[in-house]
Amino acid sequence: MDFLADTLWWLTLAIASCGAALPAIFRTLRPRAVVPATLIWAGAITATAILYGTAATLASIALSVAMGALLLGITIFFSGIKGMANSRYR
Repeated sequence: MDFLADTLWWLTLAIASCGAALPAIFRTLRPRAVVPATLIWAGAITATAILYGTAATLASIALSVAMGALLLGITIFFSGIKGMANSRYR
């Protein structure tokens, strides 16, 4: 668990989290947004695997995927509320 004290691990985790969150930020699941996000995420995870090993890689995968899923869920939730409000007042 020495990787938790390393700044580079936190940086690669932030890059992986940003890559996982890109579809939520773009509000689309089209290949045009998903493919670059997947490549960014996979690159950061690969760098983590090469530099820090299995435990750090699994932690990075779990945290970045959880963040991406959470942001996507929040985005879908709030866009649904906005859509419901728009259809109510038409």
